[in-house]
Amino acid sequence: VTINGANGGVQTITGSSNAETITTGAGDHDDIITGGGGNDILSSSNATDSDSFVFEATAAANGEDAITSFTAGATDKDILDVDAFLGTTDVTTGGLDGVAIDATAGIAITTVTAGAAVNGTDIGDQAFVWGGTTADLATLIEDSTANDKLYLADGAKAFALIGTMADGAVTYSAYYITGTGTDTETITLVGTVGVIDGDALDHFNFA
Repeated sequence: VTINGANGGVQTITGSSNAETITTGAGDHDDIITGGGGNDILSSSNATDSDSFVFEATAAANGEDAITSFTAGATDKDILDVDAFLGTTDVTTGGLDGVAIDATAGIAITTVTAGAAVNGTDIGDQAFVWGGTTADLATLIEDSTANDKLYLADGAKAFALIGTMADGAVTYSAYYITGTGTDTETITLVGTVGVIDGDALDHFNFA
């Protein structure tokens, strides 16, 4: 499916439980795309508009979508809408370097490496970029406060893009993280995000 519409308009499309390919049209319009439960291919074809890719509330409802041609940055940017999973769109950094969603949007984000030196950092309701493996991230996350660690309480949620942040095209893997009350939190793959300029990710690219 290719979404076409008048310049300046907004088109909204929601997929089904099937695997679908949805591509925004070349016109200058801001589209809102929800893939649904299938393993979809979702693509933005215009780098000068702001398309939103909506993630579902659960990994099962979302599937493993491949988002391509994602435009990062503070202007003419695309958006990863993780509100349904995190349950909020106004999250502060809480002292975590590189957190993606922040009250002072418009600042390029960096890769998270560790929590705060004292008592660690709560990542509940946060979105961030991680440059290591999922196993390394799981080791860093604790279920209670600890120096230099990331903290995620039982039932709390976080969203992570995992990949090597670099100039040029980068494909990140997207994960839902849920605290379980133990040090074995649930980390579930929900797709990939192919970013045109991998180190241009900005707070504005998340909602």
